[in-house]
Amino acid sequence: MAIYHLSAKIISRGKGQSATASAAYRAAEKIRDERTGLIFDYRRKGEVYATEIIAPDNAPDWVNSRETLWNQVELFERRKNSQLAREFDMALPLELTHHQKQELVRKFVKAEFISRGLAADLAFHNFDSHNPHVHIMVTTRTVDDQGFGAKTRHLNKKDFLLSLRKSWETHTNEALEQAGSEQRIDHRSLEQQGINRIPQIHLGANVMAMMKRGIVTERGEQYLSIQATNSELETLEQQLVELEQVISSQEQSKPNSRLRQSPIKEETDSESDKLDESDTQVSFSSKDLNLIDSLPLSPEFRPEYLFQQQEYAAKVAPMVAAWLRVNQISSYQDTQNKIDLSNGLLTIRDVEGNYKMIVQYQGLDEQNNAIWDYVYLPLNSPGLTMQDVKLFTSPAMKQFIKEKTTMMIQSNTQQSNQRRGRRR
Repeated sequence: MAIYHLSAKIISRGKGQSATASAAYRAAEKIRDERTGLIFDYRRKGEVYATEIIAPDNAPDWVNSRETLWNQVELFERRKNSQLAREFDMALPLELTHHQKQELVRKFVKAEFISRGLAADLAFHNFDSHNPHVHIMVTTRTVDDQGFGAKTRHLNKKDFLLSLRKSWETHTNEALEQAGSEQRIDHRSLEQQGINRIPQIHLGANVMAMMKRGIVTERGEQYLSIQATNSELETLEQQLVELEQVISSQEQSKPNSRLRQSPIKEETDSESDKLDESDTQVSFSSKDLNLIDSLPLSPEFRPEYLFQQQEYAAKVAPMVAAWLRVNQISSYQDTQNKIDLSNGLLTIRDVEGNYKMIVQYQGLDEQNNAIWDYVYLPLNSPGLTMQDVKLFTSPAMKQFIKEKTTMMIQSNTQQSNQRRGRRR
């Protein structure tokens, strides 16, 4: 799944950093710093897929040498707190091929940095893992045939960083579309997008390596905790989507009863026992009905009755299952009904223990809708009535389930944010 990640930082001598050391590390190369005489050798790093330097057309040839470029930067900047380079770190979509990932970065770099007269040093990392990304070191000064020019301080401003984040979203989504992928990224925060998720933290190469070796770290534990919580939130939201799909499929129902959390109560009128003909559209030829009438079967086994029960169960089962779930119970009994959900078998019985509905959970279809398989009732079972359908699919019940599910999502999000706050 394509994710959005873009971080920006400044490599500054005032923080004890150097452009030569940073470039050597990100490119996994050996570079000697001419200003200090130090040698930075990171050739044993194994996560670098490729590196390259992109510069303006009128830049001198020495810009294309990584060691020369960043040594010239170190020598040109004389202040003890000089800003030596800007670095940008971006996650790359797994949906793109390695070549497409590189082309995406090249187009972005040329549009945002080279067009402004800057030089950029690219290092592509972890292309054969679940975390492909790129490090881009950009000069803080323009470069032309005369060498380094003026500082570009406006690149440090918030407005530029916001436009840069939007630009990366645009470039990435265009690349995904051209690759035939339906995945998209969004530069906005999860809160701005209205998504109930906890922002995930970036692990970094060192933490990822320790996790692979089975070493427990505080940051790794925090990452896994956020991942687990977001999975729970996603499940809850999916359940809410399923509920809304069920509600939309029951628009023809005209319920006049209520189902509340505790106890279940119903309100009926003189019309409650009348069947809504639009709910059971089953047709039989006169020949079929004559054949049925000649058989020694009880009324419960007439095909129109079975079709009717299947129709009713299809309406009732998802709502009852959702009601049990949000109340965090597996069984319930009042003066009218006894409901049980065990091992995927959902049953409704009357006060005398006679089955009114039996359905078996079969999993999810391609649209992630729950599939319930109707199980034929025992002989002389009362079955569901239109009154039951109205009771278990009433607007009050639907609203209660939606509100309860939303509360569960908000509660999980709040608890997770509190846990994150304590870790900090």
